[in-house]
Amino acid sequence: MKNVNLLKAIPVVASLAAMFCAAPVFAQTHTMGFDIPFQFVAGDRMFPAGHYVVTLNQFSSLVLQSAKENKFYALKLSTDLAQRSHKDVSQALLRFTQHGDTLFLTAAWAPDQYDGKTLAPSPRLLEADRAAAEAGSAGAAPADVYVK
Repeated sequence: MKNVNLLKAIPVVASLAAMFCAAPVFAQTHTMGFDIPFQFVAGDRMFPAGHYVVTLNQFSSLVLQSAKENKFYALKLSTDLAQRSHKDVSQALLRFTQHGDTLFLTAAWAPDQYDGKTLAPSPRLLEADRAAAEAGSAGAAPADVYVK
């Protein structure tokens, strides 16, 4: 009797295993190069101007690789999506949000993707947002800068 139940369970277990093993096949990863002409903050770290290789995992992270340092920095993505116009959808794109003199990396788009991935806000960005809100109308609104 136990063997009959075991035989019935095998197809179910095999189907579930196949489904979970196949999930990573659908995950898209895009690797793109950018020449960023200014220093910027990503996460809680300041990065110098330079060439960066950006790897965007559609589900969980954005990885920055500095060509100068040859180091990798993983940044957590938010669940929020960012939209972009249809006219420039063929190119990879990074969005930086400027608060005062500081630019924060806030979103990335892979080529041919309308929906961009936003970075989870770092404590440093949240503090800049708070300071801008406290300044109210006296302070300039954050501006977005894009790098292709």
